[in-house]
Amino acid sequence: MNVGFKKRAFSAVMAVMVLFGTLFLPAAFSENAGSIVYADEYTGLKITNVGDPNTRQNSECEITLKVTNTRDEAFTFNGAKLSFSKDEGLTVSGGTSATVTLNKKDDSAEVSFTVKTSRFCNTGTRDYRLILTNNGETVYTSRYFSLSITENLADPGDDGSYVNSTDILHSILPETGFKTGSGNSMSLEVYNNGSSSIKNAQIKLELPEGITIDNGSNMKNLGTISVGKRANADFALIVESGLEDKNYVISAVVTGLNNKNESVSIEKDFYIPVDGDGKKEDPSSVGTPQLMVNDYSYGGSFVQAGTKFPLELSLLNTSKTTLYNIKITVNSSDGSFVPADSSNAFYVEQIGGGETYVKTIMLSAKNDAEQQTTAINVAMSYEDSDNSAFTSEDTISIPVTQKTRLVVDDIVPPFECYVDNVGSASVDFYNMGKTTLSNLRVNAEGNFDIMESNSYYAGNMESGRNDSYSFSFIPREVGPMEGVVTFTYEDAAGNAQFIEVPFTFEAMEMPVWDDPGIYEEPTVEEAIPWSLIIAAIALVVIIIAVIVIRKILKRRKEKALELEDVAFEIPQETEEPAEREDKGTEKE
Repeated sequence: MNVGFKKRAFSAVMAVMVLFGTLFLPAAFSENAGSIVYADEYTGLKITNVGDPNTRQNSECEITLKVTNTRDEAFTFNGAKLSFSKDEGLTVSGGTSATVTLNKKDDSAEVSFTVKTSRFCNTGTRDYRLILTNNGETVYTSRYFSLSITENLADPGDDGSYVNSTDILHSILPETGFKTGSGNSMSLEVYNNGSSSIKNAQIKLELPEGITIDNGSNMKNLGTISVGKRANADFALIVESGLEDKNYVISAVVTGLNNKNESVSIEKDFYIPVDGDGKKEDPSSVGTPQLMVNDYSYGGSFVQAGTKFPLELSLLNTSKTTLYNIKITVNSSDGSFVPADSSNAFYVEQIGGGETYVKTIMLSAKNDAEQQTTAINVAMSYEDSDNSAFTSEDTISIPVTQKTRLVVDDIVPPFECYVDNVGSASVDFYNMGKTTLSNLRVNAEGNFDIMESNSYYAGNMESGRNDSYSFSFIPREVGPMEGVVTFTYEDAAGNAQFIEVPFTFEAMEMPVWDDPGIYEEPTVEEAIPWSLIIAAIALVVIIIAVIVIRKILKRRKEKALELEDVAFEIPQETEEPAEREDKGTEKE
């Protein structure tokens, strides 16, 4: 009795405790239920870089960061982004839009980003860090990592050559010319318009006698001049007393290394007027008259191989006397340029003292000219008024680029094209030029619908490479379905190019087939209501029950009849001995 009472008491106590826990424990912890305490900045998580991300100008790279939980508490985030200390020229995409939960210590997940750099973005090291968010709120900020951005150089091609082209511009103070004494300055701007950077660049002034640097060096370091960038250098000059009043030649020489660590040297002469206080030059007494090329142009920033171009030469007579019987001959150093219309030489009757003569000749760049800066020699022969013969020679340089040649095959049409049905077509294309096609992208557009984007990014396509492009479409109506496949890319000079390939497909209605056994849509059998099924089952059960009951009743009835027969036979059997007894008595 006591044992049973104790069991019932224990069960009652446990029931009360369960009830208490159910009612009061959720309320006690409701303030912190489901809440997650996120790690502070630089704590709680370990962020590591997967790989060693580096990139170049006008390129893209992938940055993957591994996020590892260093605590036992769960950590959740549904957003991630990269924050750069300097984001000029950078485009960042990627991250995560799904919810990521690191439930326990050492759980990890990777987050990837794509960083695209512009063509002329600054090179060097960029610092970046990972920022994690949850429902728009920042929950973690990592330490800084570094991304190295280097020069994006033109593709060297099969021969490994690069285009080195640099222009040097100048300005002087006073603008009218240098004067005796100090206070003169010359500013130089070096512009790299080639396809290779100039590393360890230096600029040096070569000064004539009587002009010196004012308390300084005639050489200055310019560092690395990236493609499309400029560098400046200023020089303070002193003009010594007694210097003659005339134009003086000051040469600027830029030296450095290209991307292949080969020496690069660019030189340009400037004719600077000097208002000296020395002896004035007598036009009738001239030493050696000088004829030079003081300027030239070729119709743009480069010449394309296989094309004609106008070469405009400006010839300056630096002396005070007239020069006569002037013959100018133009020759390229490697034979890349040939005369387009006539001879490579021309004749000028005379050029007055201090005057400039401008002449334009047509040249043609050979189809197989190398993609590089090619030197052109300008040889000049002339006479003075005393019929004394003189010669001089200048060298100019012209960058050459190879023509891009993207060949596109005929578009392979679909076997069948039906309205409101998805069809597809494809086309092959080849880079049959001698230069790389940059940022090649293909897209198809027209009077049709699409299920997903038809855009295809092929990237940089080297010379001799081939590729294919497939696109899908859904015709809108019966009849001609017209469209165009567009190829866009950049040539070696960074100029955008495009090719359009039109196409026309005939769209038809979907045919109706006569044989229903092949194409007839299957009929959908109507589902039998559950109520009918249940009723049928109930009816079957009732019928079976009736049959069973009838059999049971019949069996009972038969058994009752058998019992009646037995009861009737028993009395007859009991009468027979009495009768026999009576008969025996009578005999006696």
